[in-house]
Amino acid sequence: MGMVQGSFKPVELIEMAPGKSLIVIGPCKALRQLPWLKLIEIAPARYLLMIPSGMPIEALEVALHDLSGNPELLENDRETTVLSELLNLIGHHRRSQRLSKAEILIIDTG
Repeated sequence: MGMVQGSFKPVELIEMAPGKSLIVIGPCKALRQLPWLKLIEIAPARYLLMIPSGMPIEALEVALHDLSGNPELLENDRETTVLSELLNLIGHHRRSQRLSKAEILIIDTG
């Protein structure tokens, strides 16, 4: 297996503080269909999700659901897995009220 990403789970939780974890995903070109969603590469083939300030988590969940129902947008089984696992994770934690957003600081350097 020459592909580095093969050793990672498609979607994982990475603890950033005691009891607090970030969602980290593998590559998924289908997510680039959402112009407001940014994928921030934090390590090779590992991404954080960034949504605009003020956007409700439910909007992301609906968009993921729509993408997962459109097989033409999904390039391979791995992308399908990323989307379905992400949708399940977000839905489950939102319903159990364990999902929250936090602001990050961004400097416009362009």
